[in-house]
Amino acid sequence: MLARYQDYLNVGRRAAAAEILGRLRSELRLDSLNIKFLEVQLHATFAEWQAIVELGGFSSLCVARRTPAITGLLLEALYHTHLAQPFDAQDVAETRRRYENLVRPLAQPMLTAPAPAALTAHGWRIYGLEALQAPDRTDIADLLVQRSDDLG
Repeated sequence: MLARYQDYLNVGRRAAAAEILGRLRSELRLDSLNIKFLEVQLHATFAEWQAIVELGGFSSLCVARRTPAITGLLLEALYHTHLAQPFDAQDVAETRRRYENLVRPLAQPMLTAPAPAALTAHGWRIYGLEALQAPDRTDIADLLVQRSDDLG
């Protein structure tokens, strides 16, 4: 069933993937954490970033054990939901304010070295904002040295 779920996501069949997810949930085939991770994957596939951040228990997902892929998707959702608009407008003060107040409390547990392999430029920007906020995080600064093109 999981393979079919992934296949449906790969070909953009949202309704079919959602139906599989509903069956997995109703038949108790997976624990609630893994169901949430599949929901994250579903929403991310269709760029529904706000829906990810609004998932019940989102803050718990940020501190739970998760795969690097899920970590990348959670960071991506935080970026698109809270940081994309001021970043694209080149509003440095607002970007930093939103990072500190809205994103950082959720992102900090996910900002580890090594960074997730599939991290996008948006995820790297969150790493960069953390490095600005916490200069003592040399582990993050070391990761960013090779990523200047991703930081914007």
